[in-house]
Amino acid sequence: MTKDLRTFLSDLEKSGRLIKISKPVDHANELSELSFQANRLQGKAILFENIKGYQQWRAVGSLFSNRMNISIALGLDNNVSAGVIANKVQEKGLTKCKLVSTGPVKQVIMRGKDASLGKLPISVVNDIDAGPFVASGMFVCRDPDTGNQNVAMHRHHVKSENKMGVGLAPRHTWMILKKYEKLKKPMPAAIVIGHHGAVYLGATWTGSFGIDEFEVASTLLGEPIERVKCETNDLEVPAHAEIIIEGEVPPFIREPEGPFGEHTGCTSGAAVNPVFNVKAITTRNDPIYYSMTVEPPSDEQILDAIPIEVGLYNRLKDIGSYVELKNVVVLECSGGAHVVVVQMIPRFEGEAKQVLMAALAGEYIHPKIAIAVDDDVNPYDPGDVFWAISTKVNPEKDVFIVPGVRGSVLDISLPRAGMQRIGGKMGIDATKPPTERQEDRQSMRRFFSKGHGKVHLKDFLS
Repeated sequence: MTKDLRTFLSDLEKSGRLIKISKPVDHANELSELSFQANRLQGKAILFENIKGYQQWRAVGSLFSNRMNISIALGLDNNVSAGVIANKVQEKGLTKCKLVSTGPVKQVIMRGKDASLGKLPISVVNDIDAGPFVASGMFVCRDPDTGNQNVAMHRHHVKSENKMGVGLAPRHTWMILKKYEKLKKPMPAAIVIGHHGAVYLGATWTGSFGIDEFEVASTLLGEPIERVKCETNDLEVPAHAEIIIEGEVPPFIREPEGPFGEHTGCTSGAAVNPVFNVKAITTRNDPIYYSMTVEPPSDEQILDAIPIEVGLYNRLKDIGSYVELKNVVVLECSGGAHVVVVQMIPRFEGEAKQVLMAALAGEYIHPKIAIAVDDDVNPYDPGDVFWAISTKVNPEKDVFIVPGVRGSVLDISLPRAGMQRIGGKMGIDATKPPTERQEDRQSMRRFFSKGHGKVHLKDFLS
């Protein structure tokens, strides 16, 4: 059976990680809050089977509210660490997609005036939002020079029945748009909503410019993604998606877009951004709309975190030819991948700082604070990380600050500089002394209770 959103939901349900709601739900006033509650209180995905005013539609929320959901998507046993995923991609390489003539996403085809965004249960996600937003859309476009497709996650502000604003950061999609504007041509585009968890994870990947993220997704999925041609352009989109919104981005047009409550738990405010004119919508007969949660820890934050972790893991393990690297973790509670924890065993003086500098200057500009911890600290546990900072850090020698560098456009603590944000970055070395100073290292060894890891309270409870 081809893997898609429905097979992913089935796997989540079998694992006890899906809540089903059969009672009627108001998509405009209830769906987002119920998704947030599924996230905060249960850490599970939630499926709404009865949406008021939208016959034959269902909706899903809180799809990636927990790392365990990502593990299920990737077929892993409780292990979604950066090293495991990095090895998975490197061993298999990129998997080419498969072009097919049609697929389930073509069961309903709406063109022109019939292609109305009002037919989709798109809601206002947060009380601060300027209107309804599609946060779960994978934005697809094609480089006019190379013919390579690009896939990225952007926010889409619904402005009318057939127009959206697109929140573009100055990255790959923006670079491609500028090429079309140089040609004075509109950029053909498509927005994909609803697919398997591995496909969404692949869509958030940032590799070298020109990589097709659907090929990364195919590798993570374990099978080639079947793609079909769009109705109104030559883009290839997943045949087993739930919804495809086709259209184009006209050159040089910018309109106010936002504000929107981001996955940082704050808003980056309104901006002047390109627009997307809808030309066609295709769906399944009984589509499932994916309403992405954005309150931290959010779907988008966890989807962002894992590719950043993998990218940094691949980068850091070879600093100075070799690093005894254990793990790289983006702390979800921090919002927006701004805090990264590097678990390592330092061998020499200065090695931890060298690794931290590399973590702050990689292909991802999100990290603002990088913290190095040793192998006796759980990098997924913020309390453990703060314990390491409290007991291992001498601020006058273990903390450094780099001023005047690019940061994430969503990091509202940094001042704007045009489309960028410029500010400082900080490294914190919370490791024990290096292994070349074994006596000093042993003096800071962490101790545990007798029987630690060998006995478990649950085994003694009736």
